[in-house]
Amino acid sequence: MLHLYYSNHLETQKALLIRLLGLQPLSDPFQSEQILVQSQGMAQWLKQQIAENCGVAANIAFPLPASFIWHQYHRTLPNVPQRNAFEKESMQWHLMALIPTLLLLPEFAELKQYLSGQPQTEQQKLYQLSGKIADLFDQYLVYRPEWITAWEQNNDQAVIQAIMQH
Repeated sequence: MLHLYYSNHLETQKALLIRLLGLQPLSDPFQSEQILVQSQGMAQWLKQQIAENCGVAANIAFPLPASFIWHQYHRTLPNVPQRNAFEKESMQWHLMALIPTLLLLPEFAELKQYLSGQPQTEQQKLYQLSGKIADLFDQYLVYRPEWITAWEQNNDQAVIQAIMQH
């Protein structure tokens, strides 16, 4: 069951969470408690606070809202893949496959030069660059969805104009 608790004070929410974990434990000890958080930093802080107040913080999952919702889609709807193609990790692997094909184009000569070198170093640079680009796209999905919409519609002018305004 999904329960939402609102407060402007983090300490109030933390105290309520700790109290609820004590008062309403899950009936199955092998089932993990799901607590949605806005960031991994928040998840880490909550784990520490729960452990400090309860003695231990075990079998608690702290998914971000988007991954929690995707998981629910996957569980309840047919033909929904297990992994969201727009997760950073998925985008990173897609970019790692795409970028080498683009290096053959003259527009990407500088990128090709940056990535060239020892094969091991080349793969490491490609992995790091793909991660940075995936992180940037992930931020665009959250903070600049209109840019993504413009790209999907091949509206390059709208994208360039939006970038210039910011």
